[in-house]
Amino acid sequence: MPERLIMLQIEETSFHHGIGLWRLGFRPFFLGAGIFAVVMMAAWMGAYLFGWNIVPAGYAAPLWHAHEMIYGYAVAVIAGFLLTAVRNWTNVQTLHGNGLMALFALWVAARLSPFLGSPVLVLLIDTTFMFALTAALLHPIVKAKSWNQLVIAA
Repeated sequence: MPERLIMLQIEETSFHHGIGLWRLGFRPFFLGAGIFAVVMMAAWMGAYLFGWNIVPAGYAAPLWHAHEMIYGYAVAVIAGFLLTAVRNWTNVQTLHGNGLMALFALWVAARLSPFLGSPVLVLLIDTTFMFALTAALLHPIVKAKSWNQLVIAA
C-alpha cells in the first residue's frame, strides 16, 4: 500500500510581533541565495564585459566561482529548505529569531571572508557554518525522537 503523501506546511498558526524574516529558515536563506545569485551574476558580467577584478587575491577564478556556487548559493538553498522541512517533519520548532540571525550572519561572513585574504579564515567560517547548521537540524530531530530523519543531518 503506498504511503500517504504529506505536503510541506509552512503557515503559522499564531500571530507574532516583529520581523517575519527570522521566523522560518527558508525566509532569510532563500532571500540571501537570491540576492547572492543576482549580485554574483552582475559581478561576473562586469568582469567579462568591463574587466572588473572581482576575484579575491590568491584565488583562481574557476575555483573561487565553484566554491561560491556550492558553499554560497547551493548551501543557502539547502539550509533554508531543511530548516523549514525539519520543523514540518518533526513538529518541533527549528532555529528562529536570534539563533537564525546568527546562523545567517555566519553564512554572510563566509561569503565575505575570501576578501580578507586568509584561506584558513574561509575554511574556519565555512566549516563553522556547516557544523552549526547540522546542530540546528539535529536538535529538533533528536527532541522529537524522529530517528528516521537523522540522515537529513548528514
